[in-house]
Order: sequence, then C-alpha cells, then structure tokens
Amino acid sequence: MAGCILASVNATGQTTTYDVDPDIVLDNHLWFYHTDYFEWDADQDGTADFRLGLDFNSSSYSSAYIQPLNDAQIVRDIVELVKICDGVTVADTLEVPLVHVGIAGEYISSESAFETLQTKVFGFFGGPSEDPDCYFPLAGEKTLLIRNIPVAISMPDGLHYGWLKTSLYESGQHRYWRLYEAVLSDMPDEPVTIPDNEVTPPVWINAVDISDYNDAADLSGSFRPTDIPFAIAEHRVIVVPVSVSDPIDIASLLALPADRYQIVLPSEADSLHFQFDHLKKDLEGNLIHNNTPYRLLVISIPDIATGLDPVLSVYSEEITLRTWIEGATVFLSDDGDDFSPSDFRVQFPPISPETLVSQYRIMLVKSDQLDSWTLEKALDVAESNVLYAAPDNSDHDIHLPDGFMDVDGDMITPWQTYVACLQVVASEVAASDTLAFSAPAMLSHPFSNTDGFHLIQSNGQVMLIAPSDYASGYVLNMYNAAGELVWQKESNEAFLQITYDGRNAVYLLQTIKGSETTTFKTFLH
Repeated sequence: MAGCILASVNATGQTTTYDVDPDIVLDNHLWFYHTDYFEWDADQDGTADFRLGLDFNSSSYSSAYIQPLNDAQIVRDIVELVKICDGVTVADTLEVPLVHVGIAGEYISSESAFETLQTKVFGFFGGPSEDPDCYFPLAGEKTLLIRNIPVAISMPDGLHYGWLKTSLYESGQHRYWRLYEAVLSDMPDEPVTIPDNEVTPPVWINAVDISDYNDAADLSGSFRPTDIPFAIAEHRVIVVPVSVSDPIDIASLLALPADRYQIVLPSEADSLHFQFDHLKKDLEGNLIHNNTPYRLLVISIPDIATGLDPVLSVYSEEITLRTWIEGATVFLSDDGDDFSPSDFRVQFPPISPETLVSQYRIMLVKSDQLDSWTLEKALDVAESNVLYAAPDNSDHDIHLPDGFMDVDGDMITPWQTYVACLQVVASEVAASDTLAFSAPAMLSHPFSNTDGFHLIQSNGQVMLIAPSDYASGYVLNMYNAAGELVWQKESNEAFLQITYDGRNAVYLLQTIKGSETTTFKTFLH
C-alpha cells in the first residue's frame, strides 16, 4: 500500500492531534521481500513528510522503518546488534540506525538530536519463519510495543515539534506496524512533552437477554474494544447488581476470583461478542439469575510487556434477565347434555418447565371479543369469573362449575360461541404472564340420529325427521326450560316443520306414538 494519508484534525490547546481514522495498519505477512508502506502529509501542505514501511528483507530479518521526507526531521539512535542463534551469540554484528522511542515526559524541543537524513530508520527486527531460532535481539522482539516517535516538521512559519503514535506487534505469523495519530505543536519552535500512553476504554454496544436457561448463560452482549487491541491480554466482563453503590476501583476488580467474570479474548474485530458461562457469579459472588437488575463493566487488561495500565469501561445499560413462557395451549369442548357451564371441558398440557408458572387462570370470552382481548383485560376480570388451577406437572382436564359466568359476568348460554382464555401467571423467575386461546366452542346437544330421529336447522327453519313408522300418526310436545308446554302438533307425516318462533333457547322435545314416548333436549337457534 502506498499513498499520501490526510488525517482528520483535532485541536487540543498547545498541540494539534491529526487522527488517522481508521488506523493505518501495515502487515508483512512474512512474505519474502514483501514491502508495505504509506506516506503521510502531517502538515497537509500537499507534500508527504514521512514514509512508514514494513519489509521482509532477507532470510535473516524483517524490519519496520520510518523515513523522514522533504521538510521532516527525526531523532535516531545507533545500536550495534549481535546475532543470536539457538540461544548462542555468534560473531555476526550489525550496526543499526534505530528509531528513537520517545518516553512519557520526554521534552521535544530544539535541544533534541533531530536529523534531516532522508534514510530509513529501523524500528523492528525479527527472525523469519524459515529461521525462527536465529535473530537479532532488539527491544520489542516478539513483544508488544507502543512507540511515540519524536519528529519535527519545517513549516513556513518555523519548526513544529511533535510525535507520531505508532505500535509494533506480532500476531501468529504476521507482524504489524500501526499508525494512530500524529501530534504537532500549534506554534513554531514551541517545545512539547510526550504524555503517558493510555489504553482507551472499551465502549458498550449492548447487553442482551438471549435465552431461557434462567442462569448466567442467558446473558450476552458486545462492546467496542480499545484502539490498541494487540496490546490487550484479555477483557473481563463483570456483572454488577444495581444495588451495589459506586465507586468500584480497578484494583478490587482485578482481584476477583475467576468465577466472577467472563473472559473475552482480544481480536482485531471492530466489536467483541460474549456469552456468559452457566455458573458464573456476579460481583458479590452470587449466581447470576432472573429478576435482578444488573449493569455490566468491562475491564481491559494489557499485556504486561506493554507497561500499560488496565482500563475500565463505563456501565452498560441496566438489564434484568427474564425467562419467557412459551408453548401454552388450551382446548375447549362440550361433552355434556345439560346445557350448563359444567358441559364445558377445558384441557391444557403443563408449561415446560412449570417452575415458570405460579398458577393458571381460566376464563371464558365471547368469541366476538377475541380480537380485542389482551393481558391487561384478563388481569381486570373479576375473581368470581375466573377458575384457578395450580401447576402440578401433569395434563390439566377441568369441567367448569355450574353457575360459572363469562368474563363480562354474563351467564353461559347455548346460543353464544366462546373461547377459553388461559392466562399462565408467571412465577418469580419468568418474564411475564402469557395468554393462550382455544378454538371457538358452544353448548350443544348430540340430537342427530338419536333413536332414529334427526333435527335439521337451516336458514331459520327447523325440521324434525321421525322414523318412517311414525307416519301413522304421533304427537310432538315442546316444553321450555321451565317445563311449560309452549307448542304442540299432531302429525301423520315423518317430516314435521316446527313453527314456534321462540328461538335461541333450550327446549325439551317429546314425541308420543301410542304408548311409546321419546324425549330430547336441544337448543333451537
């Protein structure tokens, strides 16, 4: 990669930070004679000031380098390296122009040993994959380094001092050089001081309740890691009950036993995802469970070789784990012939697991109200119109009691279609109640083909079909629910049309043929 990088500018008092976003990363891939570099125009005058590169130079070493260009200057050190193979020093030596690494608190001014040389200043050596046991030892070999490189740039108004924040690191078979930013003095010939390197704290993306284990494995989430992921040995996610008061110091968090945090390994990804193990505990040593409000923290712990301090995120948003009740079903049927609520049979299997259930509430809802029926309405139903059942890990099979009323407090009538509403009341470990509804059902009587009689009701007409031998003559008596005779008809035909207009009620039909009497209870609609 080659090119001139224009970074965004962020002014901060006596210096200006030129942030490279996203960071520029060079990777030599351990390819023979592979080179990768970029050029950076620090003062944005259209002329590149520095070239940063990463080479795999020969069979004995690879190198990172920085080369000042045009109006730029850099401080360098000369180091003599001795080649080591299999742990034994050999005669080969190498004098290396080494990039000067600025340390925290170093004063960069006209007193610094700047040079205008236009040659490469090396920053990293290492044995190649073909010869992994033979290398030139150099600070940072196979370790993690963050380097502030003192620089100076000649601008029209004078010399501006500053530094480049870079890093060198290895990961697997790759070696990287990364540029984060440059910082230059605002005024010419103004000295600047290199600050401490700091790890930026991780930033929360989310914390999520993802499952129904009713333990720590329900807890998942993601966060954006620090801007120097290679420098991090591990991240630790810690669950803090909301009841715990601040402050929580980093030292106490680092001392927590391993069962009180979830380790997240670093990577180059823009975000890191985690899910807790089942038996993880919170900050106070309690198992993580439902219905306790929590907040999460991430502590990022740098590799000890970096010399960087751990950093702590802010709290995540509050989260309370819940387990959702699923799989509720209910069935409603009429298996009686008394035209009373006790004819209705309600059946439903247990919720799995029934530890989620405090109790079951059974209600009858008119089918034409179903579309607008909600949990809020179910909670408002009078207790006298609710039938309760306790969880017992078995199938539930219940007949409604005589006198049971629907959710409106109306009597159960044969001409109305109903649905059974099952409210599963959540126990303390479940998220919330849930509702299930049966298919519609109504009170009826199995009149068809009873002792040879058929009753047909269609388009407002009612027809009684008697056995063929009734054509010789019979009497039909019709009684209401109070036992009063409301209609009577003599007939010598097997087909008899009932013309009584008192519909939507229960009636007793009685046929008399000689000494033979047959009685049926039915509902005429």
